[in-house]
Amino acid sequence: MQPEIKKLSREIENISHSSFTKAKLILQQAHESSKFLLTAFDRARKRRGGKRGGTTDEEQDILRSMLVLASAGFDSMTKQVIRDCITALAEKDEKVRQGMETFVVRRIKSTEDEGLSTQSVKFIAGVLACESPRKRILEEYINSLVGGSLQSPEELYRAVYALGLEPNSCDIKQDICKNIFDIRNKIIHELDINFAAKRRRRHVRRRKDMIDNTNRMLTIAENILLQTWNRLK
Repeated sequence: MQPEIKKLSREIENISHSSFTKAKLILQQAHESSKFLLTAFDRARKRRGGKRGGTTDEEQDILRSMLVLASAGFDSMTKQVIRDCITALAEKDEKVRQGMETFVVRRIKSTEDEGLSTQSVKFIAGVLACESPRKRILEEYINSLVGGSLQSPEELYRAVYALGLEPNSCDIKQDICKNIFDIRNKIIHELDINFAAKRRRRHVRRRKDMIDNTNRMLTIAENILLQTWNRLK
């Protein structure tokens, strides 16, 4: 039996808390888009009788799109969880508070020779001048976490730690994640071109490998959402 896109877990479907509404919707759409694209790939293969043999360039692009959209959903969902849950987590989780404190220390850190930088002074002034300094710090912290794209294991680890979670408990394996991020980045930033190839000028992606990588992204996203939910419910 051929591998397929995993179904959204029943635990995720049963989450009804308002803080997770947006993140849950993003994850649902990531699952649906991945499933639709795999269906499109299989139909394209079936139409031309290509159950065996190599895939066409068009079919390869469908597989690439599947992983890219799943990665986009993973990126967007993780950031949404941070936006919607960090404030509540900071009130009850020591690890989350420590992460926020470390961020503040780095923003106001001075050097022995030069003292406070202009950026540090602006940060301190902005915090002190607002009505709620804590709220302003949280906003700055959240912006620092969601401002970039999750394109590497290091950035993923940073986001997970910010939520007070442990990578191992989310089934995050650094070598596997690095490989997936590398493939995703080659597709997005390099059009998946392989200059060393003698025939086909782009990397050839296998159906099973792309499904495995897509499911891995969706699984990690589910784990992040569920574990954050379990800490707040």
